[in-house]
Amino acid sequence: MLTHLKQLGKKVYLLSNAQQIFTAYEMNVLGIASYFDDILISSDYRTKKPDKRFFNILLERHGLDVKKTLFIGNDGRCDIEGAKQVNMNTFYVHSNISPEDDDPKEPDYIVKEFLKWEV
Repeated sequence: MLTHLKQLGKKVYLLSNAQQIFTAYEMNVLGIASYFDDILISSDYRTKKPDKRFFNILLERHGLDVKKTLFIGNDGRCDIEGAKQVNMNTFYVHSNISPEDDDPKEPDYIVKEFLKWEV
């Protein structure tokens, strides 16, 4: 997905509730850091998802038009509900690290399993 988004010329940003020291290392080991135009780690901003302040930091920092922004996440509460607070369109992807029994509230798009796509 990251490769395809970059090929389309899309800007890709990461909002993470992880700790900077672990996230930076893991992203470099996996070779995915270069896919992101900016990476915002909650430990650097003293707020975290789903707090709308964290989402607003991203929107304001990059002058993003919320109507043209899609938030992709794998946590119904932290990602989807948080993004909805600032009126972002949302795409929920249920993954092996999604919270158990996760039930996102009205994402705009959803993938319940990686092999079964629904719109």
